[in-house]
Amino acid sequence: MAQSVCVPQVTTKTSLVVDWDVPPQPQGVILTGYIFERQMDSDPWIELAPPSIFENTAPDNGLQVWHSYFYRLR
Repeated sequence: MAQSVCVPQVTTKTSLVVDWDVPPQPQGVILTGYIFERQMDSDPWIELAPPSIFENTAPDNGLQVWHSYFYRLR
């Protein structure tokens, strides 16, 4: 499975927008949605609101300063 690269763009101290490359689809496979997840420090992954299938960006608000955040898209 191809990896999609998530790139966060900080908008304020407590929010950002994550952009990603749309992964290539094998012939005959139709992309029907994304699972967008965030992990703070070493906490468990949590699912965020799913972005529209027609978008390749998603906002994340309410972040805390001095913490590390990781994102994944499945």
